[in-house]
Amino acid sequence: MRQHYLIASVLVWVLASAWGKDPKATKAKCEMPQAAGPEVTLPVIVSASDPEIPAFARNLGPRSDLVVLEVLVGSNGKPCDIQVKKSSDPRFEPAARQTVRNWRWIPAKKDGNTVAMLTTVEVSFRILN
Repeated sequence: MRQHYLIASVLVWVLASAWGKDPKATKAKCEMPQAAGPEVTLPVIVSASDPEIPAFARNLGPRSDLVVLEVLVGSNGKPCDIQVKKSSDPRFEPAARQTVRNWRWIPAKKDGNTVAMLTTVEVSFRILN
């Protein structure tokens, strides 16, 4: 139930790349990401919910905000590590992270086996009052 006219949309593009990622920056419980290459299929989103508009934003008036996240998708298709790459307003980052935690992917594959891989997604918050 929303008191304002809110539209939350998720714009997603998949850019898989493990190049330049420091393996020590990955959480211990996460798998080592597979490098992108011609023999590797990219992870594909199969379940992506729209983000919840944070309470603080409901009174800000019309606006559009974007959070770009780098997600380590595990071989089980679940996000393992989520890092903010870019954000139009840091106050939207927690809501974007929470949204992506609930997403599911068909995991990347190499030689027929599922592997962990980094991917980049955009979470867009559009508020119309």
